[in-house]
Amino acid sequence: MELIGEIFVGIALTAICVMVYLFGFSFTEWGPFTQLPSGKRLDRKAGSANIVGYYLNEPGYGIDEDGNIYEDKDNNYLKGLRENFFFRYFGMVYTGIPWLPLPWFGGVAGSEITESAIKVSKDPSGVITPTVEVLPATYHTAPPIFIKQGLVLSGIPIEGSNLVEFAFSYTLRITNVHGYQYRTGDPTVLVGDNFESMLRPKVATMKTIGEVQQMSSESGGNAEQYKILQEIILQTNKALERYGYGCEIHELNLPIVQPTGALAEAVRQKELNEAKRDADIPAVEQEVNRTMKTGMAQAEVRKAIVDASRGNIGVHIEEGMKGLQPGATFVLGNGVLTSLPLQNERNTKKQ
Repeated sequence: MELIGEIFVGIALTAICVMVYLFGFSFTEWGPFTQLPSGKRLDRKAGSANIVGYYLNEPGYGIDEDGNIYEDKDNNYLKGLRENFFFRYFGMVYTGIPWLPLPWFGGVAGSEITESAIKVSKDPSGVITPTVEVLPATYHTAPPIFIKQGLVLSGIPIEGSNLVEFAFSYTLRITNVHGYQYRTGDPTVLVGDNFESMLRPKVATMKTIGEVQQMSSESGGNAEQYKILQEIILQTNKALERYGYGCEIHELNLPIVQPTGALAEAVRQKELNEAKRDADIPAVEQEVNRTMKTGMAQAEVRKAIVDASRGNIGVHIEEGMKGLQPGATFVLGNGVLTSLPLQNERNTKKQ
């Protein structure tokens, strides 16, 4: 009996050691079983780099033997994967021999993933400046199939020569592992170039900043603006597929649409000045002051400024400014922005 007990204990300890071994090395590239978290993929290799198979753990998607990720609404692929004992209870899948953790004999091919995000700063006057922050590259044994990116486009002109900047936040979804992993060239460069080349003619005929701002995700937009963004995404995805980048735009956000640079500062400063002045002036005088400014803007002063903004601004700007009277608003372009308080209703922009 004592011998049987010792044998039983020995078997139990051996089983525990094997499980500890398997679980410990499931977080490495050498297998033989490797962790497969949700939203991630595994590229099985034999030898130093020969890819022999793929695994994917993402509801609604599957992956074939060539590394193509496809939609699988019925989750047939994932159901089949969950039939595996190790995956169901330990989140691991078999990734190949060797049974010893030795390099160059098989296992998993990981990869570096670089993401970026929109970084927003605000100066003391409240002007928002969006920039793209490139995050440090991260090495993944099981790389994600959804990659987050940020994109800022500045200096896009609308009618009247006013400049607008756009800050996009979007997610790329891997559609072909080999194409994404080994294609020369960064898909984010193609996305940026495509967005800018398609966005310019779309907004060139828009007359006001307010009209362009309806494209923002926060504003809710309208049917026309939604169609514009959908067309840009569609054509960009076609270009990514045509040139073999192995990814597509999965979702897109447009949190920031605003005047560019100096114009944004001028608009914000005017709002602050208006708020300070209105706080100290009696209501009757405010109304008189507002009416006087509106009259001036609608008459010769407005014409002088519009004329000055056409042609060579450097030569004619001084001539245009001669028509300015105290309290008038100076706007470069073929009109006055609706976001400035020049009409009967104040349309002030909040930062």
